[in-house]
Amino acid sequence: MRFKMRVVTVALLSAFILGSGGVQLQAQDGVQVQIGGPGTGPRGLLESFFRALGSGDLALLKGGGAISGTIQGDQFTVQLTSGQTQTLTRSQIGSILFGDTDQLVLTDGSTLSGSVMSDSFSISSQGNTLTIPADEIQLTIFKLDLPTPDAAGQHVQGRPNLGLFRVLHGLQAQNIFGLLAQTLSTYDMAMFADGQVWSGGVLNESFVFNTALFGVLTVKAADLNGIELASEEGQSDFISLKTGDRLSGTLDEASLVQFQPIGLVDESGAQVTLTLERGQVSRVSFRQPASAFGGGQGPGFGGGPGK
Repeated sequence: MRFKMRVVTVALLSAFILGSGGVQLQAQDGVQVQIGGPGTGPRGLLESFFRALGSGDLALLKGGGAISGTIQGDQFTVQLTSGQTQTLTRSQIGSILFGDTDQLVLTDGSTLSGSVMSDSFSISSQGNTLTIPADEIQLTIFKLDLPTPDAAGQHVQGRPNLGLFRVLHGLQAQNIFGLLAQTLSTYDMAMFADGQVWSGGVLNESFVFNTALFGVLTVKAADLNGIELASEEGQSDFISLKTGDRLSGTLDEASLVQFQPIGLVDESGAQVTLTLERGQVSRVSFRQPASAFGGGQGPGFGGGPGK
C-alpha cells in the first residue's frame, strides 16, 4: 500500500492516556460516558482507540491500518440516495462508513445514505500529510467532543448530549469493535503523547531492558505485547510479555523503537522509519492474536478475555 505524501517533514505524533478504568455508555435523559485509562491487554488497546477519538480524526483502512490526525477539508458533499446533493461541514459529521453506499452518522445523531463526492482524503498530523484514496478507506471518524475526567480522575466533567451517544451507537452498528480488532491483529501500533495513533511495523528483533530485580534482560520482540515509555527520565518504563507478566525498569537507549508507519514515504518513495523516543511516544503495542478478540466484538465487549 502506498500513499502520496505531500509533506515530507517527519514529526512524531504522541499517544494516549486519560486515566484508568473503562468506557461506559448509558442512554437515559442524560447520557453518561466514562473514559478510563488503558490496560495492558487487548481490551485496554481498544479503549485507547476511544481516547484517541477525542484527540483527532481517525481513518480505518480496508487493509487493517489506522491513522489518526486531522482530515483536511471544511466541507464535504454527499450525493444522497434520493438523488439530492447535500453539503455538510466537518462539525456536522460523526463518521462515514464507505461502501457501495456510504453511510454517514451525523453529530446530531441522524444518519444519511449516499455517495461522498471525493476520490481521496488527506489526513495531516504534525507536519505529515498523507493523501489516501477513498476506496482504500473503510471508516472515518471525525474528532468527537468527549467528556473528560475531573482533576482526581474519578468523575466525568460535563454532561454528554444525546447526539454523542447516538454517534457512538452508530459506530457500534458499523462494527467499530471488529474494525479496531482487525487493526490490532494486523499491525503493530504506536500511541503518541498527543492522543493519536498510527499503525505500522516495529523493526527491532529484540530489546534490552534494565530491571532492578532481574538485571539487564534482552527480550525478543516476538515475546512482547507492549512497551510503555515514561514521559520523563527517572520514571519507570514497562514491558508487557505475552505470558501476561509486566516488568518495570528502563528501556536501554540502544534499544529505542524503530517504527515504520504505514503509508509514510519520503520524496523518493522510500518508506520512512521513525525512532520513537521518550516524551514523544507513550506506548507501542505489538500485533495481537486474532483469538484475543473473540467474536469480533473485542474483549469485554461480547467476546474474548478481559484486560
